[in-house]
Amino acid sequence: MSSTTILVYQPAAAKPGFERLVAMLCSGSIGAVCCLEVSRLARNGRDWHHMLELYGLVDARVVDHDGVYDPRHPNGRLLLGMKGSISEFELGVLRTRMVEAVGGRRRCA
Repeated sequence: MSSTTILVYQPAAAKPGFERLVAMLCSGSIGAVCCLEVSRLARNGRDWHHMLELYGLVDARVVDHDGVYDPRHPNGRLLLGMKGSISEFELGVLRTRMVEAVGGRRRCA
């Protein structure tokens, strides 16, 4: 039995297939996660940074249409962190707009 400890990360709200992705990463059966938009891998900043830690621990890369990122290296971590922060900001803007739109409809009715 190995003395290596693998921490399995559980996000606040699991996405379908997420547990399978984590299991495949931890087992070493995949070395990169490819996606159209990397920020969609997590639903909030906390989950995003936990995912980056996991990728770094298992030496996995993150790939999107802009490039290939290694979360173990400062540049990769910086760029991925910025992508996550921008995504979280955009989500906040969308939520605000939706709340304002619903409030506007109520006033018109």
